[in-house]
Amino acid sequence: MAGLNFELLKHVKKTNQYCQVHPDQKLLMLANHIPFCPRCVEEKRRHKNNGLVTIGALRSYKRGFYEVLKKIQLLMMRIYGKLALIITRSIAVQKQKLI
Repeated sequence: MAGLNFELLKHVKKTNQYCQVHPDQKLLMLANHIPFCPRCVEEKRRHKNNGLVTIGALRSYKRGFYEVLKKIQLLMMRIYGKLALIITRSIAVQKQKLI
């Protein structure tokens, strides 16, 4: 990784200001932008990524749950359909016996 060289890194400068959250960390400034704390940026990025992973996992679980419910519903419809067919046939047979 020591061989990586980004043009943007040449414009990063350390300031004399310290982070309010991390008092041992000096703020960095990129070109003429607002100074930032790299540790705060990393923590925000990790927090956001963890949130996205959690949302993705919940969506996946929910999607799997709904697919199982759909399969159960289809099975129930088939069972009820067969039962309805059997009942109507038995009613027809009963009617023919009465005639």
